[in-house]
Amino acid sequence: MKPKIGIIQVRGIGDAVIAMPIAQYYKNTHDAEVFFALDDRFCDDFTEVFGSFCKFIPVPYSSFVPSDGINNEYWYELPKNMLENAGCKEIISFPYHETHLLSKINENVRQNFPYGQLMKRLNGPYESRVTNLGLFNHLKFDEYKYATAMVPFSEKWNLHLNSTKIFERGPALLNKVTENLNGRKLVLCHLEGSDAKIDASGLNIPEDTHLIVEIKPGIAESIFDWIYVAMTSDMIICIDSFYANLFDQTQQLFGYPDKHFIKRSSIFMTPVLNTKWNYVGVN
Repeated sequence: MKPKIGIIQVRGIGDAVIAMPIAQYYKNTHDAEVFFALDDRFCDDFTEVFGSFCKFIPVPYSSFVPSDGINNEYWYELPKNMLENAGCKEIISFPYHETHLLSKINENVRQNFPYGQLMKRLNGPYESRVTNLGLFNHLKFDEYKYATAMVPFSEKWNLHLNSTKIFERGPALLNKVTENLNGRKLVLCHLEGSDAKIDASGLNIPEDTHLIVEIKPGIAESIFDWIYVAMTSDMIICIDSFYANLFDQTQQLFGYPDKHFIKRSSIFMTPVLNTKWNYVGVN
């Protein structure tokens, strides 16, 4: 019987796409059955393109309680229970934020509420190893994920996906968003991250020669359908976000045009980019 390995990644779909090659690696090199706990709002889209190498466990976003902060059971305890119920004997999580927070707390206080709950999140074999090595002080958050899972970081750019539906639906999406192209160059933008939003007017792109198309919810049937539009664009501009990660990790698969990156986080929370990006500022 194949071993069942669970992965917890509910903190954001940008983090999820960063972690997908880890699931792929365990499926291919460990001959494992991989279960991936993910925000239930995105499980259908992820299953369509990544379902060949892992099964997604939908963690109900309705259970998220913002006022609980980092102690929210949605981040760890709930998905861990769901993965255990699915039969996973090994579970990998990535407690980067917990480790940073606890490193600043006096050891005598760590066992008290609310820190005791966070300490338990570091007890797993993967988590305790990376914590004991103190790697959170030396690695960016995406490097930390791969170090925790003991997967070569180069695998981040070995991401494979099923693009059948993307190419089936892509032409209709492209036609929909370029109705007013009229010979102008197409600029595809994603300008909103989890905690930041950029106004397109701040990009200073002349609209008489360029059509700016913003990636927004509700336009495409799947969040991955924008890959088709990106392939046919003249320029891509992304804030540090899900789409910046997706386009960076699939550059070799789809050959995107010029890509421009807008930073929004500290050095430790900015992902490592391995393909050509131009770094741009915004007015």
